[in-house]
Amino acid sequence: MNHFIVSIFQFILLMSSSHEKYNPNCGKLHIEITNLRNQQGHVLVSLFAEEGKKGFPEEAAQAYRKAKVPIENLKAVVDFENLPYGTYAVAVMHDENDNGKMDKNFLGVPIEGFAFSNNVRPVFGAPSFQKAAFELNRSSKSLLIKMLYF
Repeated sequence: MNHFIVSIFQFILLMSSSHEKYNPNCGKLHIEITNLRNQQGHVLVSLFAEEGKKGFPEEAAQAYRKAKVPIENLKAVVDFENLPYGTYAVAVMHDENDNGKMDKNFLGVPIEGFAFSNNVRPVFGAPSFQKAAFELNRSSKSLLIKMLYF
């Protein structure tokens, strides 16, 4: 009898945990970052949701999700899973010296690579959330983001 109760309890736990993994209103975002100039350091990826767009792109602490990704063959790949459908924007930085911040020259110009979703090319300063924004409204979406260097 005890074994039967334990088996039922395990079954209930298994069903509840598998239910949490599948959410029909969530999707997976696959991001491939290309055009890295070397294999040094890591790529830092910040995914901003529309609710936290005030921090885009420089305040990674306000990002909905973040990832530190290794570089292989001058590319980096990251997957964000179980994302609620909605509007997002991505900011990417090639942290060549692994110090966790964007290094700039004396004029304030970045000396490490950066990029944004929609491959927005900034003119005078960072782009707005709206320019880099995209919709996640299906089970899977892929982005190809090309790194920029000055």
